[in-house]
Amino acid sequence: MLTLLLAVLHSPYAHAAEPADEPADEPADEPVDAPAELGVATEATDVVKPEKTRDYLMEVNFRGRYLFLPDSLLNIWYETHEGETIERPQAHAYNLGLEFVVRNKKDNGIFYVDYLSSLIKPGYWDDIDSPPDYLDGEYIKPEAFGLLMIGANYASEIHATPWFSVVFGAGLGVAVKTGNLVKWLPGGDEATADPTCGSDAPAYERALGLEEGGAECANDGIKDIPTVLPVIDINLGVRFNINDHASIRLEGGLHDLPYGGGSVGITF
Repeated sequence: MLTLLLAVLHSPYAHAAEPADEPADEPADEPVDAPAELGVATEATDVVKPEKTRDYLMEVNFRGRYLFLPDSLLNIWYETHEGETIERPQAHAYNLGLEFVVRNKKDNGIFYVDYLSSLIKPGYWDDIDSPPDYLDGEYIKPEAFGLLMIGANYASEIHATPWFSVVFGAGLGVAVKTGNLVKWLPGGDEATADPTCGSDAPAYERALGLEEGGAECANDGIKDIPTVLPVIDINLGVRFNINDHASIRLEGGLHDLPYGGGSVGITF
């Protein structure tokens, strides 16, 4: 019996029944964040774009001008006939248009398109002769006469204050004639359209009627003026700058004729 008991205790099946020692619990591994891929941000960030800035301003303006030829200049070539029914008309016009301006602190580029409309009334234009001949002049009647002008000017600017400056410059352009100047010549002139009408009458009588209330003679054509003309600009003025949002410019000078006027518009 003792021998049998010892054999059982030393049997391999007796050792297999004993539970094996289990290893001590090890702390669970902490989750590890996957490394961010190269060049990819892990958090959204606000991207601030720098504001675009310019070192110049632009304007869109409406312009208006009054143009004239001084009597002192016209007196060199034409009789005035002051106080008479044939008194020489005044040579003047008005001009309206638009302009686009690009400017910085001291330089201005001014690009314009405008229309000159004649204010000259029909009248007698008698050139000065020696000895005087008061009956050889022409009678002129404007019919929708004007000039469509386009051009560009450069102007330099001198600032007195941030809102007030002096502007002066010059430029060139081109003008296209619209309408005509209809003329009547003195009777007896070889170029009259109807030599039998007022053959010995001055031009103003042929244009207005040989007798009071009478019929006028047919006109003798139109003045020979080129369809395309050059435009010469010389400008001097002042500018009022309203906080870089608006601009007012008052000026005078030459726009083929002496003029005074101004422009007003927005700045951006």
